[in-house]
Order: sequence, then C-alpha cells, then structure tokens
Amino acid sequence: MLWGRVDGLVARSRTGPARYGLEVVSETKYSLLTTDFAAVHREAESGKPDVLFLCSYLNDSVGLIRAIAESGTHAGLVGGAMIGPQSSTVQAQLGPLLNGIVNYEYWLPVPAMDFPGVSSLIATYQRRAAGTPADALGYYVAPFAYAQLQVVGQAIRETGGVDDEELADYTSKATFPTVVGDVTFGALGEWAARRGC
Repeated sequence: MLWGRVDGLVARSRTGPARYGLEVVSETKYSLLTTDFAAVHREAESGKPDVLFLCSYLNDSVGLIRAIAESGTHAGLVGGAMIGPQSSTVQAQLGPLLNGIVNYEYWLPVPAMDFPGVSSLIATYQRRAAGTPADALGYYVAPFAYAQLQVVGQAIRETGGVDDEELADYTSKATFPTVVGDVTFGALGEWAARRGC
C-alpha cells in the first residue's frame, strides 16, 4: 500500500514520487494473515494523506474498505489496485461502502465495450453461474478469459498444431477478432491493441 500527500497533480510512480508532486507519508505492509485492518488504517491516517493507494487481495480489500468506512478518512482519493471489488459477491457484501472507491474493472456493460459476441457470452455465463460460487455477473474475468482462449484457439487452427515457437511467431504478427475487440500483441508479448475500445 502507498499512502501519500499530493499538492497539485495526482500521480504515482515507484521510481520517483516527488517527480510528480507526490510525497509518500507512509508505506504500510501487513501480514497476509491480517484480519483486523483498523490498526493498518490508523497508521495510514496518522500522516493525514490526500491519497490512499491500496494494493490488496480479496479479503484484504474487504477488510481495508470496512476499516476505512468505520473510522473515516482524510483522503480525498481512496483506491488503487484492489482485487475483490470487481466481484459481484464482494459488491453485494460491501454495497454502499464501495461508493467513492476508485479501482479498476476489466469489462462493463457500456456501449464502448459492447463488442460483437460479448453480450451473448455474458448472458450464457450468467445462466451457467446461477446458483454456483462463481461470480454472478461475470464481468470481472469472463470476457477477457474467453478472449484469451479465442486467441489460443485461432493460433492453433492457423498453425495446425501446438508448437510453442510456431504459436509465438504467429501470434506476434496476427490480429485476433475476439469478444473484447480485435487484439494484437506487442514486441514483449503484451496485448498491444484492442480496436474499438
């Protein structure tokens, strides 16, 4: 977790926070066995940060958000890279405690992300997930996991096999139509582009 004070521009950088006008007032780490986050939150609040940047796993995210809701915060911006708030189970559990938290999502039912086939995929996922421990909405993982399988399937079909070198060579040059748009890969193998997003 990074807790910071910022004057002017809100930004974060591991290599030089001061370069972006960010003064780190506390960097707090805790055991993965932590279940009570009140003390962690108190330590962070002692620096009266303007920004609470949280990097946390599912249970940690829930505990941190509850601790912030119970004791309040001076920070004007709370959020970061939290795993959990994207899950419909966590959303139902925390409800309005998530209001004002800034985090990331992978996919949302908005016009800009309504690529061909994605609505049908989500509807099928939701039908199959009903009554199971799976994420009821399916927005968090399903679209991009399915798109990854589409890329692998297309590469296998086009190369005629599962040879790693052939697949790597093919995927580095091809464009893949998927349920999250057209995907191409960069020089390091990262997703370089999704057209239409």
